[in-house]
Amino acid sequence: MSIKTKINKIRDEKAELEKKMADPEIISQQLKYKEYSIRFKELSEILDYYDKFEEVKLEFEETKKAMTDETEEDMIALFKEEIDKLKQKKEQLIEKVDIC
Repeated sequence: MSIKTKINKIRDEKAELEKKMADPEIISQQLKYKEYSIRFKELSEILDYYDKFEEVKLEFEETKKAMTDETEEDMIALFKEEIDKLKQKKEQLIEKVDIC
């Protein structure tokens, strides 16, 4: 299953939990509400990591493009350094999403 498919399922589950948590019957059942609340928080964290991943991915692509347009060696070296940092950050975020 692709990561986008997983994320869409998570978004759907979060939306469903949000509806359930707004239900007065569920609110009156403290244990059930707490269970939903914990799961809602977990899903929110996963989605936050994924959103950060998407931001880093976009920044990575923009930096790569800017580097290909650059002709000065000093700037190319800076771009390469930034690309390496973004690669590491991207991998860390992928791991966090996969672990969750």
